[in-house]
Amino acid sequence: MTKKPLKLSMKRIGVIAAPAIVALVVLIAYRFVRDRIQVRGEQIQKARSERLELYRMALEPCPAIDTAMMAEAWPALAPTEIAIDVEAAFSSGYGLRISGQSLQSYTGDNPFFDPPPASPTSSPENRPESLMRAKKPLEFTPAISLPPTLGEHLGRLLRSEIVEASAAHSSGADGEVYVFRYGKNCARTWSPLPETRAGKLTALVDALFQLSRASEDARSNERRKIQGLLDELQSDTLSVGG
Repeated sequence: MTKKPLKLSMKRIGVIAAPAIVALVVLIAYRFVRDRIQVRGEQIQKARSERLELYRMALEPCPAIDTAMMAEAWPALAPTEIAIDVEAAFSSGYGLRISGQSLQSYTGDNPFFDPPPASPTSSPENRPESLMRAKKPLEFTPAISLPPTLGEHLGRLLRSEIVEASAAHSSGADGEVYVFRYGKNCARTWSPLPETRAGKLTALVDALFQLSRASEDARSNERRKIQGLLDELQSDTLSVGG
């Protein structure tokens, strides 16, 4: 008896091939997901490393000789007082005094720093020493009160940054130096990049300076800016600094 040739219908072929197709799809999907997870992990690790590097670019300790000279140039600070003095390259300096919930600012030439040069002229008798103008006296604003929560948060953060300053020495392009003092501790930064921790601290200093000189109506907005900067600095500490 003659055997009939075996005929495979498309449906039967599909049934036979289906497990292999499913296995292939699963394998491709697995490799795709695995590769995506690996790439994402590398991106997260790179971002974390970059954040950590920016976090470490914080305040640096003042050289011992500068700390000693500043102690002679300025009156001793009160136990809870924080002093921030800014030397600007081409204009008079400015600074802050923070004590508990009290904030005060000044403009003028810091007694520790040399005054900026006067505008040079074309007169041939001008020698370098004659280009240095006389120091401008310090002019302090009346002290204003900070909200208790804001004052406590600000003081706690600044004291910690000053006492724990450990960044390597750096220098900036325009010579704007921020000096932070608390008790016998001194820290500084020189024209830091805005995205670094030191840069965020100088932005905080500038915001506090604006608050100290703002009208009563404008102070609420300035306080919100300061609270935002404090929250950002604290968030950096929790996510990177531990």
